Amino acid sequence: MVSKPKPGQCKLHHAQFYNLLPRGINCLAVNKPSSRLALSRDDGTIEIWNLAGAAPFLEKSNPGGEKVSIEGLAWVGDRLFSVGLAGKLIEWDLAHGLSVRNTVLLTGNAAWCLDVSRDERRLAVGTEGGYINVYSVEGEEVAYERILDKQEGRV
Repeated sequence: MVSKPKPGQCKLHHAQFYNLLPRGINCLAVNKPSSRLALSRDDGTIEIWNLAGAAPFLEKSNPGGEKVSIEGLAWVGDRLFSVGLAGKLIEWDLAHGLSVRNTVLLTGNAAWCLDVSRDERRLAVGTEGGYINVYSVEGEEVAYERILDKQEGRV
């Protein structure tokens, strides 16, 4: 038998559809012109959030895995790039979900950081071996340009 709530009270029903496990965030990259936020989780998952409007929402997601690491993210226009401990520079294809579009192997093993030039024509990647790899991202291709002098320790 269901009882009616007393005046000034209401009944609440608790429904738990899934168990949301919180995951740590490794890095963030904001694309201001398109109001998008790319973030990587500690399990290698990449999420694209749409920040336009009053309520941000998850636009796309690419699940990671046990041995996947994303240590740096960067936007070049509407192109998203990432680096990680696997020693690869990856361009993600946002037009077809969130799949890999280009992969380039880096000099210096694991990559720890990534940055874009002000004119958005070059990417610089810092590696475990102390190298900074510079790539041209003009047009649709990612092309090796040069490597800067080796530094002591990781960059």
